[in-house]
Amino acid sequence: MLRRLSEDPLTGVYAWLQRQPVPSASVEAARHHQWLGQMAMQLTDYSAAVEHFEAAVLANPYALGSRLELAIAYTELGNESAARASLRGLEAYRGETPLPPAAARTLAQLETRLSRGQSSTAGGWSSALQGTVTAAQGYDSNANLGSRHRTIPLNLFNMIADEAVLADASRAQSSRYSRFGLTANLPAGLLLPGSDQEFADWRLLAGMGAQRYHDLNSLHRRDAYLGVEWQRSQDQRLSTMLQHQDVDGIGTAWYLDADFRQLLAGDWMAQAGLQWQREPVGRQSQRLSIGLWRQWGGALMWGSASWQHKPDRPAGDTWRLRMGAQSPTWHWRALEAKGYMHLMERHDTEPYNYVFFGDQRRRETTATLGARASLPLMSALDLVVDARWEKTCASLELFDTDRWSLEAALEWHW
Repeated sequence: MLRRLSEDPLTGVYAWLQRQPVPSASVEAARHHQWLGQMAMQLTDYSAAVEHFEAAVLANPYALGSRLELAIAYTELGNESAARASLRGLEAYRGETPLPPAAARTLAQLETRLSRGQSSTAGGWSSALQGTVTAAQGYDSNANLGSRHRTIPLNLFNMIADEAVLADASRAQSSRYSRFGLTANLPAGLLLPGSDQEFADWRLLAGMGAQRYHDLNSLHRRDAYLGVEWQRSQDQRLSTMLQHQDVDGIGTAWYLDADFRQLLAGDWMAQAGLQWQREPVGRQSQRLSIGLWRQWGGALMWGSASWQHKPDRPAGDTWRLRMGAQSPTWHWRALEAKGYMHLMERHDTEPYNYVFFGDQRRRETTATLGARASLPLMSALDLVVDARWEKTCASLELFDTDRWSLEAALEWHW
């Protein structure tokens, strides 16, 4: 192929490749059609390019490059609704997998082009509004994050050794649960007539969710958030989010987050964040975080550090160090699966409770292992299964936990 491209005119190579038999293997067939589509794009035959890229996607739904090129071809033909549908398919099949920097920049430029074009057309709202609806059923072996111990040691006033028997409500409690979620985003320019060019890089974000435990009479939770995101290119992203959370038996909490991410050279990405939090008991805290991500060989690795200032809490401030990794995606026909692991180290700066635990401070190491699989049922509907195991080793046995969970979810992307 490369020799022919270097020696023969593009039109001749294109005609030759069209005469070749399509490979039987789905991945190779997708690559064959993608080559034809790329040549058709160079020859400005966008109708033929659409046919080739569609054939590539049918052969391999996870051919993300072909999905992006299909959207570009549709855009060149002026069919912006089809281009947006192709991009929705790209996002649905991509999941949390980062795109290579060059593809990410191309995607950002195409999204900007489409958002600017759609704001001046009728029906812009319906075609520009994007989101996901999730309905899930699951099982959590430790829904209340209770201790796995029946008794815990005490050190009253740092002088008297004692032992306390934990009530059942403080020990691990398992439960089945149901979860519902809705997320949506919309170009900000659609809400500001005449200003779509100025706000073409801004999107409005919103979402809500609810989770109910069938075997518990508390801990049912409801969440809602509203935010705005600025992203001129895939290299930079700034978002601000206001979140409200209400948990039965615990109370209401508010969070205000600001997050900035910058794509660096060599597939590195840096992050910095600020958070203000109002806890259910009325205490307030502030959190500062920094992080670094790296994509390498199809895997994703990351690490972060955060400091949470809690002026109203006797246990003082909290430091957290996190690191994690996500495996390369494994494909079998339409099934996509990947594994992941997380490690977190937590340290409080002051004794947790001097009366009961003396000078002991809360220190924890939490390890999480999990696997996630996704199977497309229809063009916009996926079945997602997530299984994980989590273990926390704490200096205070009150927080020494063991947990596993299994969840199956239907995700509809629109």
